[in-house]
Amino acid sequence: FIKAAIYLGAFTVIINFSFLGNWEYKIENPPDKKFESEMDRIGRAGWELVSSRRASSGGKYTYECIFKRKETPLNHIKSLFFD
Repeated sequence: FIKAAIYLGAFTVIINFSFLGNWEYKIENPPDKKFESEMDRIGRAGWELVSSRRASSGGKYTYECIFKRKETPLNHIKSLFFD
């Protein structure tokens, strides 16, 4: 059991170090009416706002927001299933 725990611990450390320095990015276009609640939701998921601008397309205005977060093993696994 102890040997398995040591291997698992070493494996976890290797995985964590393999993601050091890597960022993942995403772009969202939250509607004006839901802007604040969308920002809260995205922030709770660990995303940090990098850039935001007001954009128009076909006479409609929206926000174009670029987010980043540190890539981690857990975030990587989640993105395989939920993004």
